[in-house]
Amino acid sequence: MNSNTNPPDAFPGHDGGHWAPVASEVVASWPQGHFAENLAVDPTGAVYVSLHSHNRIDRFDPKTRRLEQFTPLPAPAAGLAFDTTGSLWVLVA
Repeated sequence: MNSNTNPPDAFPGHDGGHWAPVASEVVASWPQGHFAENLAVDPTGAVYVSLHSHNRIDRFDPKTRRLEQFTPLPAPAAGLAFDTTGSLWVLVA
């Protein structure tokens, strides 16, 4: 289907604006049973992902394309955010 000439029907709540698919790429994945939930991006572009199922945060470096465990947590994370100083804040449920 060509989205420019035959866009999909609008869905409930859509604002009626221009619709077009965007290019995407899978850059990281986890084995079955892992539940990735929250994302935060640091000032260097590294992506931090909370794994609700494993009580930890993983870090993806887009420059090296490496995925590594960043830190374990005492409980699942309910939110991640960086502040203006670059510190990672984690809300633990």
